[in-house]
Amino acid sequence: MTVKDISGRNVGFLTGTKDGKNYVEIPDIAGPELGDDYTVTFGSQGSVKVSALSFAEAALRNYSSDSSKKAPLERVTSAAFAEKSPAGT
Repeated sequence: MTVKDISGRNVGFLTGTKDGKNYVEIPDIAGPELGDDYTVTFGSQGSVKVSALSFAEAALRNYSSDSSKKAPLERVTSAAFAEKSPAGT
């Protein structure tokens, strides 16, 4: 397995298993690099491009599909957008 950054350089990574699922962890991603794609190659099995933000989006989408958690998530999201919007919009 290899993990490469947006420039094609190899980066360090960790692997593990949780709840019967394998995962790859790319530690120490700096704030300005959260949207950068990393390519994870699984030998001859193929590869996938991911970013820290794509992972966060998938986690939030999964979280919001749980009806017991959807309303609190919508309140937090609405409040976050309200803080960033100019007054009166």
